[in-house]
Order: sequence, then structure tokens, then C-alpha cells
Amino acid sequence: MYRIVIWCFLLVGSSIFSQKSLKGKVLDFNTKEPLAFSTIVFNNNKTLGTITDIDGNFVFNSEIDVNSLVCSYLGYDKKNIDVIDTTYIVIELIPKENQLDQVVISSAENPANRIIRNAIKNREINDPEKLQSFTYNSYNKIIFDVRSKKNKDSVSLVKRLKGGHMMIMESITKRKFLEPDLSNEIVIGTKVSGFRNPQFASLATDIQPFSFYTDMINLFEVNYLNPISKGSLKKYKFFLEESIPVKKDTIHVISFQPKANKNFEGLKGIIHINTNKFAIQNVTASPYQKGKIDLKIQQKYTLLRDSIWFPEQLNYKLSMPEYPSKENNLVMNGKSYITNISLDTLLQKRDFPIEVVSIAEGATKKDSVFWNLNRNTGLNPKEKITYRVLDSIGEKVDLDKFLTLSESLFRGKIPVGMVDIDINKTIIMNQFEGFRLGTGLYTNDKFDDRLSLGGFVGYGFDDNDWKYGGEVNYLVSKKNEVSIGYQYQVNLREVGNYNRQQQDLEFLNFRSYLGFNFDKIREHSVNVHFRSLKYLTADLSFNHTSVNPKYEYEFIRETTNFREYINSSLSLNLRYAYKEKMINSFNQRFTSGTDYPVIGFSFSKGFDDILDGDIDYNKIEVSLDHSFYTKSFGKTSYRMEGGYIDNAVPYGLSFTGKGNYDTDYPFFSKNLFQTMTPYEFVSDRYANLFIAHNFEGLLFKIGKFQPDIVMHQNIGWGNLINNNNALVPFNTMDEVFLESGLELKSLFKVNYLNLGYLGFGLGGFYRYGFYSNEDFEDNLAIKFNISFKIK
Repeated sequence: MYRIVIWCFLLVGSSIFSQKSLKGKVLDFNTKEPLAFSTIVFNNNKTLGTITDIDGNFVFNSEIDVNSLVCSYLGYDKKNIDVIDTTYIVIELIPKENQLDQVVISSAENPANRIIRNAIKNREINDPEKLQSFTYNSYNKIIFDVRSKKNKDSVSLVKRLKGGHMMIMESITKRKFLEPDLSNEIVIGTKVSGFRNPQFASLATDIQPFSFYTDMINLFEVNYLNPISKGSLKKYKFFLEESIPVKKDTIHVISFQPKANKNFEGLKGIIHINTNKFAIQNVTASPYQKGKIDLKIQQKYTLLRDSIWFPEQLNYKLSMPEYPSKENNLVMNGKSYITNISLDTLLQKRDFPIEVVSIAEGATKKDSVFWNLNRNTGLNPKEKITYRVLDSIGEKVDLDKFLTLSESLFRGKIPVGMVDIDINKTIIMNQFEGFRLGTGLYTNDKFDDRLSLGGFVGYGFDDNDWKYGGEVNYLVSKKNEVSIGYQYQVNLREVGNYNRQQQDLEFLNFRSYLGFNFDKIREHSVNVHFRSLKYLTADLSFNHTSVNPKYEYEFIRETTNFREYINSSLSLNLRYAYKEKMINSFNQRFTSGTDYPVIGFSFSKGFDDILDGDIDYNKIEVSLDHSFYTKSFGKTSYRMEGGYIDNAVPYGLSFTGKGNYDTDYPFFSKNLFQTMTPYEFVSDRYANLFIAHNFEGLLFKIGKFQPDIVMHQNIGWGNLINNNNALVPFNTMDEVFLESGLELKSLFKVNYLNLGYLGFGLGGFYRYGFYSNEDFEDNLAIKFNISFKIK
């Protein structure tokens, strides 16, 4: 009897253990980097296959013995392997010498095109950001390395880092989304090797979009046409590399690259389309034309509820082939693992704060228990060495100080203890003062995180005069950005540059160089700033300003003429940026813009019966700014603006046009009239329209010579009803002012730190219509421009 039991047990055991399992990893033979989405076929049977994940790993379970496999990856030689007595295998593929073989397509329709056409047709239903709502957690890790051209670590750097990486950044985030475009991501944990308190974090969408379904894939401010967008079949060529049966579905592996002689920014790579809804299952893509920064992105999607494809892993590899030197290059490998995905989560608009990204309190103080629980995988020995070595170095040299310095420099400040030096107050140049040398000192968070004190001083070498001032501000509420302050200054203010248009003179502002008509002011100002209705910011101020015009001028009022006057005014400036994306980092809010028009409104009331004020007036200005990108057409920007003053005001308070023409400073400045001289027209009501369209490289490309082509159309009108000014020569703009222009950007490119190119270009603007000049050359303005591009 016991023999029967033993045989039954052995038979059952044989049935159980005949389930074969094989795991492994696919690597590049030279670099040892994982090859994501490699195809593996077992026992020479295409129905027995699998695809590696984004890290090159695979797991295959079978009821029969696995005795052989064939591994393939586009651009690499296939590899046949006999599987003998092993459950784990590492496969190394060798790159082909000729990466792309010529494929001849018959007169019949390219089968890849049919599959791509179905993917385009189903794009809306497969786009995860078309879902009603979702939430997920994400573990993100970025590893920095410097590698030699031979793909080996720099020897000297390895010695310093004792075999570790150059740097590691990790973060744990929680994201929630509500249709159509409400999003909030909270960093609940962030860790950076060498830093004790890193007030920044890596995110899954730092370098690439969340999904591969938008019409344009934006990488480093360059818009690339998505190969599965409408119209892409006319611009991309697709090749069906292979089809892999998986259960009841099939995965089509399709390579893509731009067609020849097509002027657009295109991608190249491999996309896996699953016949289940013809959705993207995997994608690898990189810019077809490389620049100073080379980037490859990878995305892997998982099937939820048997019908919804959702991103599961987002990886990227960013390399700078010539930075920091031509011998060694910086490489960043970023990996993001998305977990705890919840669909159709009950969310409401009030659940979303203004910040799309914020760092939770205590995120930089998480212990090892937290990280061990939330990491996708544990740290390998090299990563552990990195933390140990860099944390030791960071403690010795206090890397957090360098972080604070970098953040301050970004804001134009140099921190010195509890005080910041304002770089913008160091050198100022215009045609009235010549050069102004000075400085500005303001307290920072080390002094107090709510109270700020500071001031500035400067001396103009042409007008031989000092300018100075001081201020105090108190932050009442960080959440609502409520602050109150007082300011006193003895300074210069350019005529026509009051209220909403008022800007501080700065060195790197080309338009400020042209100024020569200034009022010297002695001003006391009390102001309040706050945010309301989520996207509305407001500045309310009361100003008492003594004005001394520094040009030949008189203001006529009844029987009295005078030069100097007192302007007592109450001003309200509003800015409404609907769905503006705010990022909370370094304990501050930064804007990343909005896809909607930005509305500006300014109202100022002058009093002639308060604090010795001399002028009674109401002044209003409004503006609307918007930029948008159109697929296959480029980027369009426009600004509409207008103003109105109801009473006679001194010349300095009038609207003096927006002229930017000066033969000594022929540089382009945005939203200004390029053929109009400063102060050419004066008005107390006006309307302007500035339109610019950048075709980028869509019209013209010859190799690396691909200048951006920008067309401009500027229109203006103004009128002066109340004229009480004397001695100042000016014109009125009762008729429509017209000018058109054409700019060519990046005609010449200069390598900049091996990170990109400084582009130098020029443009021509022509003035015509009622205010055109008699001679052709007097209507033409040549303007130079400077830009930065990564390729």
C-alpha cells in the first residue's frame, strides 16, 4: 500500500515540478547596460516568447522544458543559446556594425502603417490622461556618472569616489489627477547623496512626458512630432520588425524614424503595439538629430482591468558627449517605478492646491526604514558606496552651502551670511546715467524667514548723482502669499514707465539701455501683495512721489506752468494666470507657465487733495499674453494691450509709446516696436497688438544649419485728448502704426561649455503705412538676436 502512496506522490510531484521557470537579464555586450524590450523566443517556437522589461529583466514560466532560446534586439546581432541546467541566465548582445538594414516594401500597403493607423485611431481611448481620475505612487532614482569615451569610468573619479557613482537622487512621490488637466504631485521623501537637507527632488516627468500620447513630445524645450499622432504617416517611415503572439493578443514590434527631406523635429526608436486596443505597451525613443545633449526615453505600460493601459515604468538616459570634456562625458540614468495605481478615484477640484509639485514637510528627514519599504529594489553595493562616500564628503565640505549658493545665484543673489547681494543692482546702464555702479543688500531666511530688510545704493557716472533706497517687508502668509511692506527710494524712473509697466533698471535688459528721458523721484510707498482665487495675484500700493524731470519740460495748468510736482496715488495691479503651473521647491514657489492667456490689469488713481498731491487722474491699463504651439506649424505668441487716462497728466505719467529703435543698440526686444524710436509718440489712450510666429526648423533645414524663422506683425494706435505739456517734442499716433518683420535665429552657432550652442541671428523690420518715412532705409531696422539651443 505504501508503494502506491509513494508512486502517487512522485507522479503528483513530477507534475508540479515539471513547471519550468527561467529568469534572466539582457545586456549590451560593450556597455553592460540593460536592453529594454528585447524579444526572446524559446525552443524555436514563436508562441513561446516574452519581452524583457524596462530594466532588461525577463521571467518565463512553461509547462515544458526550455532547452534553447533566441534573443533579438533591433540594431544588435541575434543570439542563440542552449539552456542547460540553469534557472537564471545573462544574455549579452553585440551591436551590429550597420545599425539599419534597407527594407524594401512591395506595392502592397506597408503592414506597419496599418498597425500605426489603428494605434492613432485608438489614441484617445488609450491616453491615461484622458481618464476621469487616477492616483499613484512613484519611486524615482537618478544616477549620475562620468564615463570615458571607451565606456569605462574615469579612473581619477573612481579613485575619489572609491568605486561609487558620481551622485544618486531618490524620491518617493504621490500623484493625483482629475480630468481634464488638474494634477498635484507631493514629494513625501527625497534623498540626495552628499546633502543633508535637499529641498528638491527627482520626478518621473522631469525629462519626459507622463505618457507617449500627446501630439508633440517636448524634450528640453524642443517639440518633437509624435510618431502616433495624426498625420505622422506622411512624415515617418515605419518597419514591422516582428510580431510576437502573447496569449490571445499579439505584440507588434515596429521601428520608426523620420522620412528623408522632411523639415520637422522627429524621433527615432521602437514601439510595441499590443492588438488589445492597439495600445502602446512599450516605447523607446530618442531625437533623430542629436545635439550637445543626447537623450533616450523608455516607457512601459501595464494592462489594468483588462482594458486600460497605464504607465508602469518611465526611464531615461541623458548623456552629454562633450561635457565636462571631450574625453569624459556626463551620463544621467533616471528610473521611475509607478505603483499603487488607483483609477476613477473620487476627487474634487478643491482637492488640488495651486502647486502641481510640492515637497512635504519632513520629506528630507526620512529614515532607512521608510526607504527600505518604498524602494522598488534595494540598493546595490555600488549605490551603497556612493551614499557612504558622498555623505562623508558632503559633511566635510558642507555641500548644502553650495546648494544654497546655486539657488541664490539663480535668483540673481549672492548669499553672504544673513544677507544677499543683489547682482542686478551692481551694474546698470542707460543713455542718461551711462554706467551706474552700486550694490543691493537684503536679508535672507537666515535672518528671518518672514521679515526682510534691505536697500541699495548706486552712482551714475554721466549724471554724477547718487541713487539709493531701503525697504522692509513682512510675509504674513506663505500659503496665500500675503505680504506687507514699506519702501523709500531716491531713484530714476523712465517716463511712461509707471504703474503696471514699472520695471527696475537691470543690466541685462536691452530696452533699458535706450532710455534717456528720466524723472528723478523721491518716493515713499506702502504696499500689500496677496494671492486670491488661486490664480489671481494682486498688488495694492499707496505712493507719495516727488518728481523732478531731468529734461526740458513744463506742465501747463490753467495760468501756472511748473516742472516739479508731487504725485500722490493709489495703485492696484492684478495678474490672472488661469491654471498656472506652480512648483514649490527650495521653500519657494516657481512658475512653469500656463497654456492659457495671462491677463494683466492696472488701475491708478492720482489725488490732488491728499498729501500735497498736484495731479488728479484715473489711469487704466490692460493686457493679454498668450503663446501656443500648433503641430506642423510652430509656436505663435501674441500680446494685446491698451490704456486710458481720463485727465491731463505730466509727460512722465503719459503713455510714451513702446519704441525700441536706436542705431547704437540694434538688439531685438520682445513686444516692442522695432522701427519706432523711444518717446516718438505720446498719448493718453492707446491700443497695441504684437504677433510673432516661430516656424522653428519646419521650413528650412540643411544638416545642422537650421535657423528658426520668425515672422512679426506689430500694430499700434494712440491718441492725445488732454495735452498740457510744453517744451517736449513729440507726435501723436492718431492713425494706425504698422510694421512687419522677419527674424532668422541661430544663423551662426557657437559652442557653449559643450552643453549647447549660443545662436546669433538677425532680423529686418519694415515700417509702412501712415507713419512711414520718405526714404526706404529710414523705414528699415536691422536687429540682432541671441538664443540658446541644445543642437
